[in-house]
Amino acid sequence: MYSVIIPTLWRSNRTLRLISELVQCDKVGEVIIIDNNQGHIADGGKVKILSNGKNNYVNPSWNMGVHVASNSLIAICNDDINFSASKMFELEPDYGDIFGIGSSCYDCEFEFDYPTVSPINSRGHGWGCLMLMRNEDFLPVPSNMRVSYGDDWLFKNAMNRYNINGIRVSTEMSTTSREAEFIAIAEEDSKIWHTLNK
Repeated sequence: MYSVIIPTLWRSNRTLRLISELVQCDKVGEVIIIDNNQGHIADGGKVKILSNGKNNYVNPSWNMGVHVASNSLIAICNDDINFSASKMFELEPDYGDIFGIGSSCYDCEFEFDYPTVSPINSRGHGWGCLMLMRNEDFLPVPSNMRVSYGDDWLFKNAMNRYNINGIRVSTEMSTTSREAEFIAIAEEDSKIWHTLNK
């Protein structure tokens, strides 16, 4: 059973559909929304809202969500993607694994009945839009990296890294993070990340 963690500023028109489909999926036990912009849906049922009245930014929001997650499997999910939840969450990473989206999923015209995974040594563009792993394997992202390099941090610190293949994922990609207000923050994150990886 999965806990799905979604930070959001509610700027994508895909978010409500995403949440609805996750709630309907039997493999999803809870949908944890880190509401960074004063709520658009109610708390209740599978949906749990975390909000402290301010923008916590992406990576700290992941840390918050995983901290309260109650299931053994977690999915860290962008708010601007849509996919078949019933197919995606048939996948279950083992200890030490992290699964991310393979780039072929974004232009996929035909999807498999059951998605597959393949081992990788480097991550492609869009890999971190949805990441599946075991709760116990999550290593909190350094809190001073706010909007970028969180997926790189998790990728680097995982024992086994995989692409998810054979499932269609629709997105405009980086709906919120490409906005001008976040570019300076991303530049600071880049400096921190490269300092950590000297």
